[in-house]
Amino acid sequence: MKKTLVKWSCLAIGVLASCQQRDLSEGISSDSLALNLQASVAGEIISRTTTQQDGHTTFVQGDKIGFFMPEGDDAILWTLGESVWQPDTPLFWPDQKNNYDFCAFYPYAEGAQRANVPMPDLSEQDGTLENIGKWDFLVANKTCNYQTNSGKVSFTDESAFKHTCSLVLVTLVKNEKDAETTLKTAGFEGKGIVSKYIYNFTEGKMQPVAESPEGNKLLLDMEPEGVAITEGGYEIAVLLNPTSEDGTLKFSISYERDGFAYEAYTEAMKGHLVGGKCYKYKVKIEKESLIIEGSDISDWQTDGETEDITVNDVPKVE
Repeated sequence: MKKTLVKWSCLAIGVLASCQQRDLSEGISSDSLALNLQASVAGEIISRTTTQQDGHTTFVQGDKIGFFMPEGDDAILWTLGESVWQPDTPLFWPDQKNNYDFCAFYPYAEGAQRANVPMPDLSEQDGTLENIGKWDFLVANKTCNYQTNSGKVSFTDESAFKHTCSLVLVTLVKNEKDAETTLKTAGFEGKGIVSKYIYNFTEGKMQPVAESPEGNKLLLDMEPEGVAITEGGYEIAVLLNPTSEDGTLKFSISYERDGFAYEAYTEAMKGHLVGGKCYKYKVKIEKESLIIEGSDISDWQTDGETEDITVNDVPKVE
């Protein structure tokens, strides 16, 4: 009699547990599967794009990114708050188990479509590292399901945001024995280096804007006063479109020293620009020549090799 009672008690408990599990599963609907987001830039532990002196890039509060739901064509706005990303409208997972493809971009552009995301106009740059985040276009892709990270789409680690353009950093320094040297202009010239592009997530690549003129020149004007090149140097930072393997890149400056105007240029910089690479040059201005003492070509977060390049320099003809 006691043995029978135990048997029936166990059976009742099993039925009750089964009912509770079924009720729990039925209670989890797609409406309760809130979708959250985590993002960082490749090479960083945390998540805008504030670009530091060493080339590292991070997101900062107030940054806005565009986000595409699976099969969705319209970009959804997410904004970084004090510690988390907030969507413009609540988003939910379709289910718990299936994998879905997500993609995102920075900076956010209103009206962006999956196959047509406007990229910043590189011809409007001011040449400062401080403001380069305004033109730094980043993309990210992630395949995951709800259970991968408790409902969070993590654009981190291998799926972190990646730079599409090339970062070129030029540090101009003068001979310590020379009088004050004032930089008037700096320019870059190469095929399509500042052409207008869109990003197509369907194709997974940059595409030129139809009927837009090719942008081959970027001129940074320091007029009317110019900027003094001190012994510590003056840094120029620009973003340029990736270029073909047979491309050439010309860098030129105009400057004044001891009341005389000069122009200098070089075509010895790397003409083949690769997206996501950082190209660093140290340029020393001598009395009768302009010498690039060394160059560093690397990923934005790793070290690269250096080489010496000599550049032509001629007095400016008025």
